[in-house]
Amino acid sequence: MTSPRQRLILLRSSGQLTGSQRESLQQVFDLVELEDLASVDRKLREDPSALMLAPASPDEASGTALSPVEAQQVLQHIGEGVGVVDADSRLVWSNAYLHSDHPGLRRFVELCRQAIEIFNRPAELNIPAV
Repeated sequence: MTSPRQRLILLRSSGQLTGSQRESLQQVFDLVELEDLASVDRKLREDPSALMLAPASPDEASGTALSPVEAQQVLQHIGEGVGVVDADSRLVWSNAYLHSDHPGLRRFVELCRQAIEIFNRPAELNIPAV
């Protein structure tokens, strides 16, 4: 049986979530934490409707990042819609599949906005649901 909640994939190697950020995201999303881009790619192929969150890393010297050209090639060829949404709910980049006329675009942007809002919420506001 599949989860009725939207799946959110977190790339762990890109940054760390606090416990309260993780708990808050888990209240809204089916959170899947993966260690590397290869695992993320496999999971996105299994569940193309999943969203991905990659918190910015304070240490970009980890050696796990793709070059901008490699990253764009991966994202353009995933075969499903991929986009980058900012905190103001603007789609700032998308691959060719996720275009402005895509029927799921509005929902995609809203779910991304929710994930960003929860991620950026002060820890004291991340109170687990009863």
